[in-house]
Amino acid sequence: MAVPWVPDGAVVSVLLIFVASTGAQSQNCESCPVSPNQATMEGGNITCTFASSLCFYQQGCVSAGAPEWIQQAGWLEASGTGDDYTSYSTLLSPRIHVQRASCLRFYYAQTLPSKLSAISNGSCIFNARDAQQQEMALGEADIIPGNVTIEFRAQNLAKGETWVRLKNVSLQMGTCAKTDPVMGPGGSQREEQQLIRVVCLVVLAMWLSLM
Repeated sequence: MAVPWVPDGAVVSVLLIFVASTGAQSQNCESCPVSPNQATMEGGNITCTFASSLCFYQQGCVSAGAPEWIQQAGWLEASGTGDDYTSYSTLLSPRIHVQRASCLRFYYAQTLPSKLSAISNGSCIFNARDAQQQEMALGEADIIPGNVTIEFRAQNLAKGETWVRLKNVSLQMGTCAKTDPVMGPGGSQREEQQLIRVVCLVVLAMWLSLM
């Protein structure tokens, strides 16, 4: 009769570290408490290239010593150095009255471990994958009708050589063609991470039950 595999103490320690780290670095979707500095805009087709100005956007919250977004040649950039991996810097839209389902489109680039996310009214609508993105790539997220504020967040700005770039942001009427409206392009990655955490917890529970 085969003896069931029982993880030793070292394996369990690794599982505990993994579960703790994935939980600690989960996406914070709380909206920036900074109030938009403009009156509510009527939704429709709204575009800002960031080629020469912030348009109607403003610097939002910063955390753990992160720098503010700065104007570069044709885009905005947030770069290190913040204090640690929790450091982030946000770019905040005015309050927008969206009358019908719309698509938020933008182009972004990033160098790890820094990453871009987008938040609307306390919900994560986009989370870039854990991948180097030296060239600008298209990001999309569906926006539901209502009064919304859009926040772009450059995360993990702890290293001086890393950055997040953003340009050509638009809000167009009509839903996005390919993007999951809730999870965004990074959704499948987060679901995979959650599944791995569940498996680790199950293995840990089995080990504890056999002690």
